[in-house]
Amino acid sequence: MNALNGAAYWPLRSWLPSFFRAELGVSQRWAGLYGTAAFNAAAFGGMLLGSTVSDWWSATNPRARALVPAVGFCLAAPCLFALGVAGLVPVLVGCVVAAGISQGFLDANLMPAACTVCEPRHRATAYGLLNFFGTTAGGVMTYVGGRLKDADVPFGVTFQVAAGFILVAGLLLFAVRPERG
Repeated sequence: MNALNGAAYWPLRSWLPSFFRAELGVSQRWAGLYGTAAFNAAAFGGMLLGSTVSDWWSATNPRARALVPAVGFCLAAPCLFALGVAGLVPVLVGCVVAAGISQGFLDANLMPAACTVCEPRHRATAYGLLNFFGTTAGGVMTYVGGRLKDADVPFGVTFQVAAGFILVAGLLLFAVRPERG
């Protein structure tokens, strides 16, 4: 699941400013703000919101740590897909914000979710493996996105593939069943 997250969001974060600049004609200054600042600010807000909601919800549902990012991913997937088809900058920035919020939902809940399904003696290994696969997939897909752009494939297509990755990751999170609360 974290490999899909990395494969979706690393290229998105890496290529968003170039997408706004090269494919939409947005100035360099605004392209950076729309791409980098909007995503990261939304991710920070998503961490605060996602952690608060999962802390509250986990009192009655042991699956909350996985369900919060699952819902976020499933809501973000259509927004990522829209990056490849929408042409209005305010709509696209809204889509970037939605994706950023969903990333924050996962960032706040990845380790707590791992703790609900792993024995305490394996938690550090599990979290290390989650990070390893997420960063490896993210690095590979960032490279692939650049190669596709060099081959005249628009970034929007890469973002649409990312939408599929994030949707599958969300659906996989719905399948998480903790052994304990």
